[in-house]
Amino acid sequence: MLLEASFLSEDIHPTVGEFVELTLDKLYALINGLSGMAWVASSDMHSFWFNKRWYEYSGARPHDMKDWAWQDYFHPQEIGKVAGEFCSAISTGKAWEEVVSLRRFDGTYRWFLSHATPVCDADLTIKYWIGSYVDIHDYVDPAVCAARRSPASANSPAKREKTRQSA
Repeated sequence: MLLEASFLSEDIHPTVGEFVELTLDKLYALINGLSGMAWVASSDMHSFWFNKRWYEYSGARPHDMKDWAWQDYFHPQEIGKVAGEFCSAISTGKAWEEVVSLRRFDGTYRWFLSHATPVCDADLTIKYWIGSYVDIHDYVDPAVCAARRSPASANSPAKREKTRQSA
């Protein structure tokens, strides 16, 4: 049985040679084939690449997405909080995750689980960030998510506790 499992894993996992042959075109095809939206940003969060799903959802074009233009697609009542948490992630080098609402090409907003992870070199210097947006709109309670936008929720005991624990 162990031999059989080992044999199967060799069939599933690429060899080193096949991995090296993973061209940029193949990588783009892989990332663009994801059901969620993916992005890459410089170490200071200036965006420089979004997958095809982002452009389909947002209606943006690549030249629209320079620097911090990603902010324009977050709900206006959330962008201050989101930008602040991104800046905190940049300064601490810690991964960031939050439920956010993003504007679609038709002007409507949907809820997404957003995640950003730093990618570091051997010296643990952040080289860039990779991130994703996964559509959770059909799985969340709209009233709960809308309450997250209220000014009172920014100072809630749960929010203060989360901030205290991450400090």
